[in-house]
Amino acid sequence: MVPIRALQHYLYCPHRWGLLYIEDAWQDNAFTVKAGIVHKRVDEGGVLRSGSGLRSYGDVAVYDEEIGIQGKIDCLEVLKEGEVVNADIVEYKPTMPKEGVIADAERLQIYAQYLCVKKLFSGRIRAFVYYADVHRRVRVVFDERDGEMLKNTIAKIEEALAQGVVPPIEKDRKCNGCSLADRCMPGVNISGVKERILEDRS
Repeated sequence: MVPIRALQHYLYCPHRWGLLYIEDAWQDNAFTVKAGIVHKRVDEGGVLRSGSGLRSYGDVAVYDEEIGIQGKIDCLEVLKEGEVVNADIVEYKPTMPKEGVIADAERLQIYAQYLCVKKLFSGRIRAFVYYADVHRRVRVVFDERDGEMLKNTIAKIEEALAQGVVPPIEKDRKCNGCSLADRCMPGVNISGVKERILEDRS
């Protein structure tokens, strides 16, 4: 099965995904440490809150065997109304995007979680992102585009894993905040360095 977190990593940057899932590389920076702090409470798991029929669970494991995905939800809020169970998925993120628009990589991650939870309960299922810096929840509403994005990303991940090859570097503004930038070195032309050394006859 494809880890749900891997979907987010691949769509964010295929090369970073390859370093993580093929070469088993990892390195922290200020952004990953901040995210770890934000997730600390929910990552402990168990019941986070209970009252008036509403229960909040942290670090909830979910999967969908048919699609072939598995992962964990930061927070799942469940409300029983008779025989019906309604559920809200809450994904924790440290910083709200400047434009206020959730990135495709994060949408995909939450959409995969949504599909898994939909298999569990027959009631209303909603999805939210909680941005810690502004203490605000933003609802995420899905459409057909998300289904296509999920299908295509899973296919690309499975192909890359079968080949065992890390996808090539695609330099982007996201590289500046990547914890693996030193390992990836997107701004360095290694082949160019080699050519200059070989050409140097002094």
